Amino acid sequence: MDILPSSHTEFSSKAYWEKFFQLRGQESFEWYGSFQEIYPLLQRSLFPDVKVLVIGCGNSNFSSDLYDQGYQSIVNVDFSELVIQEMKIKNMFRSEMQWDIGDMTDMHMYDAASFDVVVDKGALDALMSTPTPELREKAKKMFEEIQRVLKPNGKYVCISLAEDYVFAELSKFFVTSSRVADFDWKVDIERISSQKPSPFIPFVFTIQKAPLSSRPPSPTIFVDSLGNVLSAGQSLAANEVAPSIKHMQDFQELRFKLNKVEVGRFETVQLWAGGSDIPRFSVYVLDVSMESTLACAVFFIPTGRESDYQFTTHEGLIDIAFQANCRRLIAVSCNRPHVFPEMNELQSELSPFMMALAPGDRDVKQQIPYMAINVDSDWEVIAEGTSALSGSYVVEEKEDEDGRSVYRRLVFLQNQQLVQSECRLVATAATNNKSKDKKGKKNAKKPSAAKKAVETAATVAASSSSSSDYRLDVWYVDELYKSMLACLNIVPQGRLPRRALIVGLGGGSLVMVLQRLVPGIVIDAVELDSVVVDVAHEHFGFTSGSHTHVHVADGVQFMMNRASEVTSTGGKYDLIVIDADSKDTSIGLSAPPRSFLQSTVLQTMWNTLLEDNGLLMFNVVARSKERLTDFYETMKTELTGARRGFRVKPSEETVNLVVAYHKAVADAASSSSTAATTVGGKKNGKTGSAMTGAHRAMYESLRLWIQVRFSFLFFWCK
Repeated sequence: MDILPSSHTEFSSKAYWEKFFQLRGQESFEWYGSFQEIYPLLQRSLFPDVKVLVIGCGNSNFSSDLYDQGYQSIVNVDFSELVIQEMKIKNMFRSEMQWDIGDMTDMHMYDAASFDVVVDKGALDALMSTPTPELREKAKKMFEEIQRVLKPNGKYVCISLAEDYVFAELSKFFVTSSRVADFDWKVDIERISSQKPSPFIPFVFTIQKAPLSSRPPSPTIFVDSLGNVLSAGQSLAANEVAPSIKHMQDFQELRFKLNKVEVGRFETVQLWAGGSDIPRFSVYVLDVSMESTLACAVFFIPTGRESDYQFTTHEGLIDIAFQANCRRLIAVSCNRPHVFPEMNELQSELSPFMMALAPGDRDVKQQIPYMAINVDSDWEVIAEGTSALSGSYVVEEKEDEDGRSVYRRLVFLQNQQLVQSECRLVATAATNNKSKDKKGKKNAKKPSAAKKAVETAATVAASSSSSSDYRLDVWYVDELYKSMLACLNIVPQGRLPRRALIVGLGGGSLVMVLQRLVPGIVIDAVELDSVVVDVAHEHFGFTSGSHTHVHVADGVQFMMNRASEVTSTGGKYDLIVIDADSKDTSIGLSAPPRSFLQSTVLQTMWNTLLEDNGLLMFNVVARSKERLTDFYETMKTELTGARRGFRVKPSEETVNLVVAYHKAVADAASSSSTAATTVGGKKNGKTGSAMTGAHRAMYESLRLWIQVRFSFLFFWCK
């Protein structure tokens, strides 16, 4: 027997409730808690001879239980004739109680100022089942009627789940609306504490029709940000109430979800601190065992190591969880510009959150251990700024142990688990001489010389100048881009690309090394954020060659527009690299953005923009195997004719994977023999630009690098 409505709108329908009570019979239905749970919160509004109106009473035992507590002047109203008749019979021995058929949005049968307390136990939620203009108007009429029938100093006790659109109407009328001429509304907010696990918090709003004051009273909340009951209330500004309630409901839903250990779980939770647009803590919750006697342990991710594979991926954190021998590991990262306080202060701050995120079956006597490793971060911020598109960013650097080179990187604070770009600056001869003079002063901390001489496009050209302590190492390639360059070996006979599309400029390292490695290559570099282009020039020595075109544009839109321009005879790309990150960090796939994985976009890249025998490459950052599997399955479905995909993990320390797909043609061997350029500048067929000795040495070293350190992991696409 199905008593659930077919749609939310039926909750406000009289016909639905008639059917509901008919099917349910005389069995009572209790919304949001038992009488024993609600009564302590209601009792403070009651007094001898109090006159109570219960609106939308239904067939709940609430009024009967309240009557039995000695409060006998109770009037109940509901628009269901069936339920009112049923409740009259059921309560025939409670002679003082009144049962009326009526509409709570039009209670003309009651005089103005005739009740001390109006109780609404889920009636508003049932009325406002959806946020339609019609139901908003009905809610307003209900509030006007409650206002009319309440005596001065009377109280409206509303028990509600306070969904955002429901609370918006409640707040508009009683908290933020223009003041009525002869009274104010004083609002107290509490919660019903129940022993039964629930994904929702039922709130009790006690709204008093108070005498007019010189200053409207602020709402007072008796619940903390985690949904725990407070003995003393906290005053909130009117505009703070709705976000606070939403945060509590969201956290309660998460708490309910995490109540039981589920092996394989990997959740990310953001904990915010007042006013900042960057979460104070990123928290990773993973369940690894049902056997361990230790229910839960907390691990603090070292500052500066947030992008390490070991500390931010499911697989990396599993190893730490096994070492801790716990059923659930909670890993905590402090996001810049926030900083970790001292350990005692940190534990005190986080303890309530950790207790809430621990498994529900944890022995309350069992302490939650806090673990950390001492790793000093040598990264020093040398520049910072804000982008309208990507938020706050920092450019930071650290000196190599030998003192002869400095590594510099770009990190956006909204996605701190990803390093956007990295370059290396090497010491000039003068600096090398200085470091020889300082031999033996290993632990001496010195100011960053690179910071004093920030590389720009102008200084790159004069990088050998003795006026600068450090110069940009134009041949430095980090592990990620080494992997991408090594993937060029997938193409038969090492055929090098003549045209490349790079989506996601970053610091420009990949573009610059391609310019040097493959003379004459035509590159379209697309970057969504103009601030990133500026940072690349100012801090990473980015210079675009005569054949490189930088486009500040949306990558997807650029490709769709470009597709309409290319023809079968020219303009296609031999190499397409998607090196863009997602601004949505909640989905577990930090790169590439979901928009690049749409069917039309992938097919445009593969079928229209990519040459036969070309390479399509992705920088993939997935926080779990499930997200990575989803990515592979999408590629299998969309990349028609892709026989194999190649996967390279740049290093054990990074979260990145390079995934490349070769658009092989039927006669790959013969077509590759007519390639423009092959390794070492040996030309077969068409004329191409020969590589210089330096280019050849670098390219051969990349071949050796990939063979010695890694092997290609490949998988069938079809």
